[in-house]
Amino acid sequence: MFERYTESGRRAVFFARYTACQAGAQEIRPHHILLGIARESNPRLERLFQLRGRYQQLKSEVEAADPFGKPLEGQPNIPLDDPAKRVLTYAAEEAESLGHLPIEPEHLLLGLLREKDSIAARTLEAMSINLEGARKKVSSIIPDTPPPTRSTLLSLLSGTVPLHVRTMSIWTFLVCLVLAFAIGFWTAALWLLR
Repeated sequence: MFERYTESGRRAVFFARYTACQAGAQEIRPHHILLGIARESNPRLERLFQLRGRYQQLKSEVEAADPFGKPLEGQPNIPLDDPAKRVLTYAAEEAESLGHLPIEPEHLLLGLLREKDSIAARTLEAMSINLEGARKKVSSIIPDTPPPTRSTLLSLLSGTVPLHVRTMSIWTFLVCLVLAFAIGFWTAALWLLR
């Protein structure tokens, strides 16, 4: 589920889960994701929104809206509630619309702002962080990843596709080639053994 997430994005979701455990919640909610993002020490995100410096303020505002209970024992596997699932979907959509391949904590923040009825979105808007302004900041600081222009092997080898896509595609091509050879070999062997 988190293959497209950067290490920083994964840590933000991990901290959201940890925060939900500490709050005694049975599900990870959008405001837990907000606290997870704020707890993640991402210098780029901090430069844009200064969330880490306001962590205690964010936590107290979230606690006022959704009081924390008794912390859960151990590290249970807590599911995401429906609004939190939508936040992750929105984050992926935001990353794609901005031309970014990996999903960063900044995209999670944009996803939170799109889930307008959540405590997290209301808290961020109270801090004067709105969707359009945040989107502009994120698009200005994270470089675009251009999509592949052609999908032929020639374009992959000529260097018109970014290196990480080219490497993955060449490996995919080689695996398919080996599989095709193996299938052909076994088909011929079975045909001869008739």
